[in-house]
Amino acid sequence: MALAVTVMQFQNIIDQLDAIAEQLSDLAFESLKTAVRTNDLQIQNQEKKIRRALRNVEKAAAILKPETQDDF
Repeated sequence: MALAVTVMQFQNIIDQLDAIAEQLSDLAFESLKTAVRTNDLQIQNQEKKIRRALRNVEKAAAILKPETQDDF
């Protein structure tokens, strides 16, 4: 017997991914400000990693979001 994913389960995951994306965005912004202020290469690299993670989390959320109501 296959388990069906409910609309609510999908929406919960999408909401969590959106929240994580917001947190990553905030972290990236703070890292960027610090990197500019201190010209620290390590912080610049950290900011790049955070941005890459942010893009991937946003992609995951976009993939899961329904295009129409009938998608679920």
